[in-house]
Amino acid sequence: MRIEIDLFAYQSTLDLVDADGKTYFQDPVRKKRILLQPEELVRQLWLQYLHQEHQFAFASMAVERSLKIGELDKRYDLVIYEKSNPKYLFEFKSFKLALTQDACQQIAQYNLALKIPYLIISNGQDTYAFEVDHKEGTVSGLQELPF
Repeated sequence: MRIEIDLFAYQSTLDLVDADGKTYFQDPVRKKRILLQPEELVRQLWLQYLHQEHQFAFASMAVERSLKIGELDKRYDLVIYEKSNPKYLFEFKSFKLALTQDACQQIAQYNLALKIPYLIISNGQDTYAFEVDHKEGTVSGLQELPF
């Protein structure tokens, strides 16, 4: 079920810097300057939303960390930890891209390795959330965000 969130309301909170004809922002989690690209804009808006609306500390977030899936090296978009345990896994796509079955398969593949109970997929306009019961092997769509 699609979840309504106005992420673009947080655009004014981004720390943007123009240099060399390009726009960069200061990432509050990675603590470095990053080139602003469409998918990255979605991620940064989510970081601000999660921090401001749900009081998640930036220190509880991990962005673009590596994980091994079989022989492949992959990078997840965002994981939020609660009490040192990974609780929420996010997959972001550019606001220019529709969310497809491929995005669902990608986050599911990552979660085979991570075993996180909540999955959120978003392109900044459309957002979907799921709860995974790893013991029962079930996935349920959620009507609202699980936090």
